[in-house]
Amino acid sequence: MNAVLIIFLSLSLSGSILALILLAIKPFVKKRLSQTWQYYIWLVVIFRFLLPFTPEVTLIGGLTAHFQNMQVLTAEMDEKKHVEENGTNIAGQSADPLQVTKHVLQNTGTETSAKTTYWKDIVNNLWVIWLTVALILLVHKVMSYRSFTRFVWSGTNKEADQALLDIYKEELEAAKIRRNLPLYIHTQIASPMLIGLVRPAIVLPVLDIRNDGLRQIIRHELTHYRRSDAVYKWLIQIMVCIHWFNPLVYRIRKEINRCCELSCDENVIHNLDFDSRIVYGDALIASLNTHGKRGNCDVSLPMGDNANLIKERLDMLMNYKNKSRLSVCAAFLLSILFLCSFTFMGAYASSPNSSHPGSNFLSETQKVKNIKLHIDNANVMVKFAENDQFLYDYDKAKHRITYKIIDSNMEIKVENLKAPHGASVPEALADMIIIYIPDRSYNNVTVDETYSGVSLPELNAKLHLTSNNGSMSIQIPEDFNKVIDLAHTNGSGLLNIDAKAKNYAVNLTSKDSSVSTSPGLPVFINGRPWEYKNGNGAAKINIDLSKSSFTISKKEK
Repeated sequence: MNAVLIIFLSLSLSGSILALILLAIKPFVKKRLSQTWQYYIWLVVIFRFLLPFTPEVTLIGGLTAHFQNMQVLTAEMDEKKHVEENGTNIAGQSADPLQVTKHVLQNTGTETSAKTTYWKDIVNNLWVIWLTVALILLVHKVMSYRSFTRFVWSGTNKEADQALLDIYKEELEAAKIRRNLPLYIHTQIASPMLIGLVRPAIVLPVLDIRNDGLRQIIRHELTHYRRSDAVYKWLIQIMVCIHWFNPLVYRIRKEINRCCELSCDENVIHNLDFDSRIVYGDALIASLNTHGKRGNCDVSLPMGDNANLIKERLDMLMNYKNKSRLSVCAAFLLSILFLCSFTFMGAYASSPNSSHPGSNFLSETQKVKNIKLHIDNANVMVKFAENDQFLYDYDKAKHRITYKIIDSNMEIKVENLKAPHGASVPEALADMIIIYIPDRSYNNVTVDETYSGVSLPELNAKLHLTSNNGSMSIQIPEDFNKVIDLAHTNGSGLLNIDAKAKNYAVNLTSKDSSVSTSPGLPVFINGRPWEYKNGNGAAKINIDLSKSSFTISKKEK
């Protein structure tokens, strides 16, 4: 779930950048571009906050992946240090480099990851805090809206008089609204408003305004209805609930509410002469002098309950001019620019660290069923990832990891950039490479290593393993039901079998090799075939040794 939180954090960052750009250009476009454009361009920002869709390469995707990669490296620091210390201490006591590698792999292959630290527990559960607060805020807004609508409906038993209804009918026909959209008078509300999503209605306070002013107020509220501003308002509230930790979303909400009213005013006065605009301005002022005391909720659409906003709206009414073609072209170009910015900012989609070329890496690896791992002069520990992704923890100055994916097959190649071919393995012990793979069902896992040390987790898959002058540690899970083929030449190895595993058989062929077995298993006699069968022996473990030392043991979890 923390991966979901990371996605929304990246959305919050990318949306904030777009919002800051819009706020920065506000002084330059405020009187030059239409209020309608200034209102709807915020949809780009809202969708950037809400939609996790993103192309392969984005600014925020790259930044998020960088910080996530740093977190992965830090989380494994203690374990890597433990491996380095063990390798250094043992190397000073043993003259056989392959025995050193074997000992390290025995320790690291049978242990789980380092103890979880306190701060890691907090980080891993941050999503609980985020989601809890978001749900509480959303439920609170829904309940507040329901409470407000109940208050409005309970007081709308007084319909408008016939003269007002006649004006209202004319405006409905002019707006081409055929839906039954009732008009009510409410003595307690503080401002004209459009309310309701399922059953929308226009509710007016008691106003002392002449008919022309009432007509324009009604036209203003009908504009809200035709543009589905109520849906827009709910999008804003969802954004605020999800990104409650980002102080900028509250500034965005305030700015959009301002633009909403100004753009409605612009729609109303578009074809009005100066005298009619004065009448409309008087109606706005009158809306501040109602006798209603009840304020509005966040998702209602009040016409005029803010004196500062009324002042700004009056200024626009008095100085309104139709926009020139140059302004229209500028608005169009800015829209294209913001849409491109929406795409470029992007969001987190996967973990493209030093081994991930792009955010499509995650979608490519979802279908991987077969893994081939080629290792040359390196020590590699393969572990299960916590977030269902392929990740690599290694020193890029000393090693190189490359991969390719074809259909459901993934091939990973690990190379040592410093050590010459055939160098002793302990030189690389301080540079353990950790490869994280998703904990899922695989069909085939193939490992081909030379002068290397490899430790594998409990894979219930068909394993094809080849070890040359190296060391290999294999873990057999309790539910093992596949086949393992291991060819080991001039090296050391470890086979750990879960004590609860059943219905498997081990067949070992050796030449000039030394094999040790744990209690409960047959004793190995050099020069003789070694076999062990548990249950029906349906799952096969075939081991072919040549000039190697090997240990077979049963382990209790």
